[in-house]
Amino acid sequence: MLHRLKTNLKSQLQRATATIAVDLFGVEKQLHEHANSYVTELSEKINLPKSQILIRVFPRKQELILAIYHQGKRIKPIALEELLALFAEEEQITLLQLQQRIPKGILKFVAAYASQEAIPQEYLHLGLCVRDEKLRILIYNRAQFLAEYPLHKWLQYLK
Repeated sequence: MLHRLKTNLKSQLQRATATIAVDLFGVEKQLHEHANSYVTELSEKINLPKSQILIRVFPRKQELILAIYHQGKRIKPIALEELLALFAEEEQITLLQLQQRIPKGILKFVAAYASQEAIPQEYLHLGLCVRDEKLRILIYNRAQFLAEYPLHKWLQYLK
């Protein structure tokens, strides 16, 4: 009886800790702040509500095609530098070598997600948006929304 109680408690603890994510260095918090300020600035420039702005990232072979969308319509293409500004300040981008890490990480993530879900890689793309002051990572299969991916898990691909 005592052994069964211990194993039951152990399995309950394992399930509970599987969903816990700890942001020791405040990376997620910084990302949320950068993304929020970038999208706020962008919304003022293009005169649209920030809650309706979506940055789509289309991975194609070894490059990324980036654009700003509003309600499913393409507003304007953007360069990689603008996408990097969503994640960090200019000094951090250079210091942390994000110009190389972010595109490679996005390509690795899409490849892994495509193989995991058995979807052709060329059909997948990401949507980056700010909702409730937080950066959200959305996954699309062509135009169909598939899932929102947890930021802490997505960050593992940027290492």
